[in-house]
Amino acid sequence: MDFLDRLRAKERVALQQFVDEYSGALYFLILFIVEDDKRSEKVLHYALKAAIAAIHTYDPQQEGLFLWLLKKAIPQIDIDRNVIVEKFKLLMQSFE
Repeated sequence: MDFLDRLRAKERVALQQFVDEYSGALYFLILFIVEDDKRSEKVLHYALKAAIAAIHTYDPQQEGLFLWLLKKAIPQIDIDRNVIVEKFKLLMQSFE
């Protein structure tokens, strides 16, 4: 059984691996947008919970797992969507 199948089966080890692998980078992006530690932790928690509950909807043919996870986090961030887009643009410019 591959990793995605194990996630969909809610296998404890796979879920822990998922959280371990993706939570750090996701938290960094959330913190960059939200600019508040406590709030970022809450957003991360709810995003991971939403992602795990909806893992059956993930289609690897459509997008990568991290991008899909990020899309689960964005609705949890109570900030105007335009602000989020501008923050991402700023972040991407810092990598150029």
